[in-house]
Amino acid sequence: MFEEKESTDLNKRIELIFRRSTEELLSPWEISNFINQFSSNYYKNELLISISKAINSGIPIENIFVLDESFKINTSYSKLNTIDLNEPNEILYLYHLGKPVSLFPNRRIYSINLIFNVFRTFNEIIYKLVHRRISKNRLHTFINTSIDKNIVETLNELKDLAYTQLRKFEIHGINTDIEKNHAEAITRISNFDREQTDVDLLQDSFFEQDYSLLKKEKYKKLETKYFSSFFREFNSNSRPVVGIFYPEINKIQILCVSHINKTKRDSRFLDLKQFSHNSPYTVDILVGISIILPLMKEIKYHLDERKLNHQKKELLEEKATLENQLTDIYAELEAVYTETNFSDFDNIEFEYLKTKIIETKNNNDNKINEPIRKYGFFLYNINTKNDEI
Repeated sequence: MFEEKESTDLNKRIELIFRRSTEELLSPWEISNFINQFSSNYYKNELLISISKAINSGIPIENIFVLDESFKINTSYSKLNTIDLNEPNEILYLYHLGKPVSLFPNRRIYSINLIFNVFRTFNEIIYKLVHRRISKNRLHTFINTSIDKNIVETLNELKDLAYTQLRKFEIHGINTDIEKNHAEAITRISNFDREQTDVDLLQDSFFEQDYSLLKKEKYKKLETKYFSSFFREFNSNSRPVVGIFYPEINKIQILCVSHINKTKRDSRFLDLKQFSHNSPYTVDILVGISIILPLMKEIKYHLDERKLNHQKKELLEEKATLENQLTDIYAELEAVYTETNFSDFDNIEFEYLKTKIIETKNNNDNKINEPIRKYGFFLYNINTKNDEI
């Protein structure tokens, strides 16, 4: 398995002290929104670094996936770590987190997505009719038998089980909703198999850095459907869950689990030390060193803005003092950045994927800084911590 902690410097943390530039009050909602936006995008930044490290360590890209739902902030997930799909109870951890979408096309992951979707939909239909559900313990059978069986057979068995459940309550005959959802699932896997030759051709062209196929509408649609779906889910979810599937042992490793499982916290976890309501507001946060580059971009933005803005003469001295302070903080961050290995993105050899990840990373860096600007904060001071939490 990918040794995530061994590839990450867990001995350093950065203490960030933000101060608001005005004395205007913030509402409780605005304070909460500032923290939520900052922590969410910081977490995504950590995920992108871990994904890049995993790719560079040799993890097959088609085995990396994102779930289509965000994890809940009020759940401890104390049992979440490595998920063993051979264990019925552990499959439920994955099921309740969402449906997997692979980084590159992966039929096994696609099949799990389909089974989860059909199982959930059938249960919703059954519950509306009889206030009962198919036991989730049955998921273990469907997920694991689909390895050996044709996925269509598995979907047929699921449909038969749905009807069996309805017959227990004297509901007989054809249910149009069950038939419709079953047919849609069959169509999805049939299309996946039918399109596989063209998908393989497109994937090979990406490896060869040949993007000419994307000029054709058919291949552009295939890219959107199978190669961009991971990033759509990653970007649209505020707290995405990313994992690695190991088919040889039928297990799943959750990346950055320390941000989700409250018993696994390490130096990368965002720790809000203080939010002072004294005017002006001050925020004290401890985070991992991956925050350095986004913050350097933020400081540069403020310095550039100040150079462009012509302020009144009486503010020039204050302006010069703040600029000097920001310049000093930038230099300190740059020193830590220089001595730390942040080459994970640049080291991805697959150019197509490297471009996708770097674009997502740059976009996310901007989003990290959005709440800082939106609520009028600036980086007032930093401290480098060399001890683990």
